[in-house]
Amino acid sequence: MHLSRVRVQSLRIVDSVSLDPSPHLNFITGANGSGKSSLLEAIYLLGTGRSFRTRRNSELIQRGEEKLCVSATVVSGTGDQQILGVEKTVSATRIRIGGKNMWNASSLAQSLPVMAILPDSLGVVTGSADLRRSLMDWALFHVKPGYLSVLQSYKQALRQRNALLRQGGGGIALESWDERVGEFGQLLHSWRQEYLGDAQDIVRGFSERLLGIPVDVRYRPGWKDDISLKLALGRSLDADRRRGSTTVGPHRADLELSSEGVAVRGRLSRGEAKLLAVAVFLAYAQYVTTRTGHKPVLLIDDLAAELDERNRHLFLDAVAGMGIQVFITASEPRLLETDCSAEAAMFHVEQGAMRRVV
Repeated sequence: MHLSRVRVQSLRIVDSVSLDPSPHLNFITGANGSGKSSLLEAIYLLGTGRSFRTRRNSELIQRGEEKLCVSATVVSGTGDQQILGVEKTVSATRIRIGGKNMWNASSLAQSLPVMAILPDSLGVVTGSADLRRSLMDWALFHVKPGYLSVLQSYKQALRQRNALLRQGGGGIALESWDERVGEFGQLLHSWRQEYLGDAQDIVRGFSERLLGIPVDVRYRPGWKDDISLKLALGRSLDADRRRGSTTVGPHRADLELSSEGVAVRGRLSRGEAKLLAVAVFLAYAQYVTTRTGHKPVLLIDDLAAELDERNRHLFLDAVAGMGIQVFITASEPRLLETDCSAEAAMFHVEQGAMRRVV
C-alpha cells in the first residue's frame, strides 16, 4: 500500500503543492519553518482525519483562506486505486473516500494505515505510558476487527464511572458501571495479551539490529491480572472514591522495556533511547504488515538530526529494509545520505513551495 499523486492546498504556509512520491523512500529537505513538516501533516490527515500537532482547525488553515484540502490516490498491494480526500474548515471536517462522503475518521485509518515518528516519540521509551498505550491501540485497531468499538465502549463506561465517583454515588448505579467497565476492560485485556506477543518478538529483533542488545517488552495490564478486573474494581473502590477516578483497568496499562531483566529506562544515552524508540515504532509497523498484509505509510519528522552519523545509517538502513513507503524530513540532504539514496525520491521545500530534486 502506498500513496501516489498527493495534493495539498492551503495547509499552514503551503499554498498549493502536488507531488508524485516514490512508493519506497521519500526524502523531504528544507530549512526550519519551510513547510516540510506540514507535508507530513497533510499525509497524516489523510490517514487519521486529524493533525499530529494541533486539534484546532484554525491553526491548520492558511491565513486568509476558508478551508484546506488534502487528497491522494492510495494504491493497494494488488494495484487497486482509491482516492482519499480531507477538507477542513474552522468548524468542520469533511472526509471523502472513493468519491463518497464518510462520517467517521476510522474509515480513513482503515483505507490508509499511517504511523508518525516525531521528535517527541522518544517518550515511548522515557515518557509516561500514554504513548505506549496509543501505540498498542494503533496496532490492534488495524489487526483486530472490533477493537476500536470495544475501546470506545470501555472509555465511555469509564467516564460514567468516574463521574459517579466524583459525585459520591454508589449502590446499583455504581455496580452497573462496574459491570460495563469490567466487561469491556477484560475483553481489551484479553485481546492485548493474545495479539501483542508477536509484536514483542519483533521489537526484540529491531532492538538487536539498531542497538546491538535485545530489548524485551512486557505487557502490564493495569491491575493484578491474577484476579478479574471486576474484582479489582471492587477492591480499589475506597481508593477510587478518594481520588474521584478509577485507578485500575486497561487505561492504566503499560509496556515495560527491559534488557536481561533490567528496565532500560534511565540506563540509555539520549541517542540510544532515540534508536530504541525507532525500534519500537518500526516493530509495530512490521507487526501490522505481517498480521494484515497491509503496509502502513511511515512518516518520520526531523529525527536524523538528533543521531550521530553511525546511528543515522543504522536508522536509515532499517527503515529502507521495511519495504514500505516512507516520508522522511531533514534540514539538510547530508543527514539523509544512505546506501539506499539512489532509490529514493528527493524533494526540497522552501517557503511552502516544493520541487523535486531527484
